Formats: sequence, C-alpha cells, structure tokens
Amino acid sequence: MTRKKKLQAAKNYALYYGFGREQDLAQFDLAIVEPLGQSQAAIKCMQEKGTLVCAYLSVMELSFAADEMQLLTEEDLLKGPGGPLKNEQYGNWLVDLRSKKWQRMLGQKAENLFTAGYDGLFLDTLADVEYVPVSADCRTELIFAAAALMGDLKKDYPGHLLIQNNGMERLCLMTAKLIDALCWENPPLERPESAAWSKEVIKRLKRLRDEEKLSILLLMQQQQEAKVSKRRWKACEAAQRYGFLFYEAPPEYTAGVNMLGNIKSP
Repeated sequence: MTRKKKLQAAKNYALYYGFGREQDLAQFDLAIVEPLGQSQAAIKCMQEKGTLVCAYLSVMELSFAADEMQLLTEEDLLKGPGGPLKNEQYGNWLVDLRSKKWQRMLGQKAENLFTAGYDGLFLDTLADVEYVPVSADCRTELIFAAAALMGDLKKDYPGHLLIQNNGMERLCLMTAKLIDALCWENPPLERPESAAWSKEVIKRLKRLRDEEKLSILLLMQQQQEAKVSKRRWKACEAAQRYGFLFYEAPPEYTAGVNMLGNIKSP
C-alpha cells in the first residue's frame, strides 16, 4: 500500500514535538514529530508498527539561534514597512519564501529528512503568507512562491507525504493538488464572532477532501481556560460530522502524547 493510501485509511493521528515516546506514538496511524526529538531507531520502531511518521518543518520562521540564521542575510528575511518581520509571540524571524538561497536550503532540509527515513513532512508556518503585514502584491508573490515550493517537493519526492498546516484562505486553493493532507490548527469553532468564517472554511475543507482526495486534520492544543470544554466539543463534533481526523495535544505540543486525544466528543 502506498503512503498516500495508508494516510487516506488512517483512523487517528498524534502530534508530538518532544523527545522519544515512540512506543506511544506507534499506537497511532500517523505520527507528526519534531526531528530533533527522534532517532532513526525510533522512526523505524514506529514504522514497523504500521505508523506513518512525518517530520515537522518550519517553512517561514526561524529562531535567532537556528543554525540556518548564520547562513542567511537580511536580504533573505521578509520585510514589512518597518524592516524585517518577526513573530513576536515566539521570537522567530520570518524568512522570505522568494529568496533563492532559502528555497535551496529548504530543499536540502527536505532531502535530509527523507534520507533519515521519514514518510513525509508537516509543513508549518507556511500560512504566514496569508496574514503578515505586507503589500497585496507581495502577498500574492509569497503565495505563489509557497505553491511553487510545494510543487517542487511533490515533483522531487512523489512517493512521500506533504501535510500543510493552516492556510485556509487563498493558500490551500493554490496547493490542494500538490499536498496530501491539510491541517486546521486550533479552529475557533466555539467563537460566535468566527462562526461565519469557520462555516466557510469547513465547506472549503469538505470540497477539497472530496475533489482532491485530501485527508483533513483538526488539531487542538490543550489550554487552561473556561472555554476549553466547548472548544474541544466543537472540534470533536466537526470531526465526527464531516469525517475529519481530530487530535488534542498536551500543552506546547511537548508535554507528552495524549493517548485519548482522538476520543469522541461527550
């Protein structure tokens, strides 16, 4: 069975950015992991149990301490009206997807991960193109650059999986034919002010699933707040109603593997 067919047949998944825990992760059909936290022996252990193992890869954001930052110049960073852009929440710099140097570096990172044995990539921060403070022309160029990246990866590694995280507006429409799964992280389904937008996103996800044979993942991070039960219930309800896969991850995606993360809503 091809990786694509195994993904389409998957009944559950887990996402974990900590170290090890391969025995727990091997109990899921799909495991999305941080490569720095897994050895080749751990990858093999999960795969021998029938688990698809995909590696996290940040496409547009880098921490200042990342090794890649030493190889980039200011010309490779994405700029807004006030200079290079930064994700203040995490302290990450945004890299310009139009940079030829960064495109080559991303291609090399992908090759290294596939050589290490991963079944696919979980492409994160790609959705930054939809909301970073840049001009309309720049945004369009970034979206086309993101789609071109996906096209190159699919062409070079046709037997491997590409999972896109977020990008539910224009980006998913550009990449739908190039990816294997689309993940909606922390969907605001419980928020009345987001109801109309969420409804349109779900409609779009259903269409892309049916027309492009995409697997749809809903991902939630556990939080300590009053609305967490409603948030979880709404996400579970949507997953069950539309046939999406749902996972509720422990805080920061590093606090462990939630063995009950796929249970049905109460």
